[in-house]
Amino acid sequence: MTAAVLDDLDHAILRALHRDPRVPFTDIAAGTGVHERTVARRLEQMTATGEVRFTAFLVPEHLGEGVTAELAVRCRPGRLHETALALARRPDTRSVEVATGALDVFAEISAPTHERAHRTARHRPAALSIYDNPSTIR
Repeated sequence: MTAAVLDDLDHAILRALHRDPRVPFTDIAAGTGVHERTVARRLEQMTATGEVRFTAFLVPEHLGEGVTAELAVRCRPGRLHETALALARRPDTRSVEVATGALDVFAEISAPTHERAHRTARHRPAALSIYDNPSTIR
């Protein structure tokens, strides 16, 4: 079985859904210059061929499992790798990403309460500074 080739319209539809997974087909249609049914048909075709899949995630806060927060970390010089590994080894860390720019590491953590997330952010020994108000992203 050969893979389907996605054209410019398919990519435009996927970019719109990537920006906002709940965007109405009418908005995508207006932005691409096609009818909303064309958008729906193209998306149905991409899911039917397996080129596109949708995944649902359970939101921990709604399940009574605490909060999820994003930490933005600026590391001491030469400590980026050590900081990222230390964050990744923590049981409350869901993901760690290394970046370039003013901030070096982003970590998604889970905590039972917002207060605990803030406390966790304030006590990172390998970090020069951490964005002091972790924002809940879910």
